[in-house]
Amino acid sequence: MIKIVLPFPPSVNGLWRTTSTGGMYRSPKYTAWRKTAIMQAKIQARGKQILEPYKLTLEVVRPDKRKRDLDNTLKAVSDCLVSVGIIDDSQCEHIEAKWVQSENPCTVTIERIKNETGTLLGSAGTTLV
Repeated sequence: MIKIVLPFPPSVNGLWRTTSTGGMYRSPKYTAWRKTAIMQAKIQARGKQILEPYKLTLEVVRPDKRKRDLDNTLKAVSDCLVSVGIIDDSQCEHIEAKWVQSENPCTVTIERIKNETGTLLGSAGTTLV
């Protein structure tokens, strides 16, 4: 299991901007969040990876009283973990997200998944590094 605390993630609606010619680029807000989040994820994961089937759990604290879509926080977090090399998002088998009251703005837990018999899913030889 890997547990990482990140800053509150930007909404998927604010990740990308479009140029007048139709090109896309990361928004300044997303770029700033991503830089900080990647640095924190690298430090906290300490080189660990889960590259077999996994469950991703997000516990997110509401930053204010505005209405927000919880599922819009998932994309930035998942992309951050992929860019650091902690996960391969094609291996995600289960996602759970919930609003919580905590001192941490966003707590991410990545756990290897076991099948009904308790055996880890994935091919032989895949391990938590």
